[in-house]
Amino acid sequence: MPATDASLLDYTVSYGVPSLFMTAVFVIVLPLVYFKFARRRCARWPARVAVLTTVWMVSFAVAYGDVLWKAWHAQQLCDADAGVKVYRSVHVPGVESSAELLAWSARHVAEVDDYRIENLRQWPYDDFGEGPSPRPEFVYHVVHRDTAFGLSQQIVTIRRARGGGVLAAFTGFRASPGWLDEPLGALPGPPPAFCTGAGLPGRRDQPATRKVLTLAAFTYGARP
Repeated sequence: MPATDASLLDYTVSYGVPSLFMTAVFVIVLPLVYFKFARRRCARWPARVAVLTTVWMVSFAVAYGDVLWKAWHAQQLCDADAGVKVYRSVHVPGVESSAELLAWSARHVAEVDDYRIENLRQWPYDDFGEGPSPRPEFVYHVVHRDTAFGLSQQIVTIRRARGGGVLAAFTGFRASPGWLDEPLGALPGPPPAFCTGAGLPGRRDQPATRKVLTLAAFTYGARP
């Protein structure tokens, strides 16, 4: 997919702890370094400035290094792999509008959430619920897996339940916060931005994702 106009900062996930860390560096660490070390051991100002600059750069790398590293990889993956891909469309006779198509797909498509990629196989739909149920004609698979560099990938596919292959697939990526922000990830609040491959990262709406997939994978024709 073509690269979007999103900047690296659009993919940066931070709850503000690195900023507090850098504020403490300015207020506490740099004055201590100057008075306890630089002023005593460096007679000239250029040497003192070099010492303070080095401390600041190391502190910045500690606070924001992994955040920017994850953001860069998220940007690369989003531009290359995220978005909706349609491999084959299936005609739905007797349906003449998008609303009807979505209503039809809701009756024919099963939803399977949070199914780990390491256990991916054909799900035994007949075993769902209290007793046997008929297999749907089409199936959603929602797969989550962790990738390198602290990113998580979600793959949503719609396929024939009886081995007819994948009709359409949506791939998105979510970058996790850096190590300083990570303890705050469990607190209530908005989730990190989800890369959808359609411009700027946004908050993922799973029903909306399924609607896009449904409309992409199924065509419909006018009633006779």
